[in-house]
Amino acid sequence: EQEKRKRNWLRDILANLDFKMLQKSVWIGKNKIPSELLNDMRKLEILDHIRIFSVNRTGSIAKH
Repeated sequence: EQEKRKRNWLRDILANLDFKMLQKSVWIGKNKIPSELLNDMRKLEILDHIRIFSVNRTGSIAKH
């Protein structure tokens, strides 16, 4: 039950940062994750369970 509260907290924060749920447990957004959020996740000991990816280019794969 403690972990459920942490998940709900994180979902609320991500939604407030304009991230959208792509699928269950997968969020996507254009904003950078604030360092304060990373620090909070460390304090809650959940950062080891989270994967953050950065996409630097958008578009489609070109056919050659």
